[in-house]
Amino acid sequence: SLRVQDGLIGVGLSGLSFTLVFWLWEPQATGTLLLGAALLPSLAFAWIRWQSFGQHSRQTELHSISRIYLKLRLILEGYQVHLSPHQGPEALIELLKGSELVAQDQAIQIIRRYMEVRFGQHSLAPTEITDLRHQIKHLQKQWQEQRRQRQQTLLVSPP
Repeated sequence: SLRVQDGLIGVGLSGLSFTLVFWLWEPQATGTLLLGAALLPSLAFAWIRWQSFGQHSRQTELHSISRIYLKLRLILEGYQVHLSPHQGPEALIELLKGSELVAQDQAIQIIRRYMEVRFGQHSLAPTEITDLRHQIKHLQKQWQEQRRQRQQTLLVSPP
């Protein structure tokens, strides 16, 4: 969002431009020229600032989706789905397919969404980051339950 400081900068630039045109222009500046001198610096400054907001939101989006992917990757390491540091999301998908974890499709879907946003220049819906975080929590609960059931089965069944 534009801050008060940005407004003051815009007003200052406009005032400086207006003053310079008014005092230095020969012959005497007309109303249209003075109006342009007053408005153009502020408009140019606002346009430059507005452009940077789009880049900031894309960087925030990339940061958020990357954190989600890394969280999923760390959680999966706790369930014996180990990835080497040089391996990427496609390798993680293959490891997931070979694992015995439940709800693999949901985890793979999250990884594919990460790749679309990170590498495919796709955008996220406003609530998608929150939804993905909830999905990861739900997956983690499912995997914990699966581990608990497997441990109970091992304790109950004779060797």
